[in-house]
Amino acid sequence: MRRAGLASPRKHRFLRAGTHAKVRKEDPSREWGQNVGSRSNDIGGWLTKEEGEKFQALAFAVGLDESALATILVVRELAIGALASDPSMPVARKVRKEKRITARPTRDELKVQFREYSSSLGSSMDATAAALFRKEIAENWLGKTMGLLGNQIDSHR
Repeated sequence: MRRAGLASPRKHRFLRAGTHAKVRKEDPSREWGQNVGSRSNDIGGWLTKEEGEKFQALAFAVGLDESALATILVVRELAIGALASDPSMPVARKVRKEKRITARPTRDELKVQFREYSSSLGSSMDATAAALFRKEIAENWLGKTMGLLGNQIDSHR
């Protein structure tokens, strides 16, 4: 007999591995033992505290949060390959791990494509993402694009 408000024992099975509770949901897209709350599509990179603050300011300036801006940059990078064509932008570089920026694409294939793209650059996904975020800090591509778009919209009123 099932009590009201309790989850069915078939839906979740809990294990203890170290101090992290892990769960297996009956969802074929999730792997056994995946940490609760983790997102398999996340793509992230580490920045310094100062870089993280600048990235956050850029995102807020165009009305986005850090994750949304990061996701747009990842999608754009996969489309145009700007890091691959810019030899002045070092992909692999040591950095103090103070601020993690995470893109959260909704399509699984974007992470697979980003992993392959990073590999083609001879870099890890984290290092490639961090270089991409630093490139946006230096160039402010989206801010400039939104500024131009805003000017075009204003001129048509």
